[in-house]
Amino acid sequence: MGMAEFVRTVYQDYLGIRVDVPSSVLRFEPKLPPEINAAEFTVYMGDFPIVGSYLREKDRGRFTISLPDLPRPVKWRFIWTLDKGDAWIGSLSVHPGSTISIVAATEGILAYEGEKEMRLDEQWFVRGFSKKNDTPLLRLADFPK
Repeated sequence: MGMAEFVRTVYQDYLGIRVDVPSSVLRFEPKLPPEINAAEFTVYMGDFPIVGSYLREKDRGRFTISLPDLPRPVKWRFIWTLDKGDAWIGSLSVHPGSTISIVAATEGILAYEGEKEMRLDEQWFVRGFSKKNDTPLLRLADFPK
């Protein structure tokens, strides 16, 4: 039970992955600590694996998913927060057998299936989305010795 809770926490709280099987919606909202700039993962939508990765660079991010065996299209919703706290919010429909990459930077956001550019279903750029830089670091109380 403890290991299952640890894995759930990593996937949902750090990788920001939520899978809604009945609605065929996949949500990515990563909150990786600054020390982690890349992650590769596999999640399951029912019995079907979804392989993904995140790569964070100084001024941009790239995230990719591959849906090799899904029986129907999936709506991929995402929030990608840039280093300065601005974010891209968007979505796109992904068909079975696809590998999709999204590149997000302050100047814009692009989606690709292989070398072919795709159109996002929705996209918004939100300045000041993350407030983590606006709040001082919290310090936990020291335990008595």
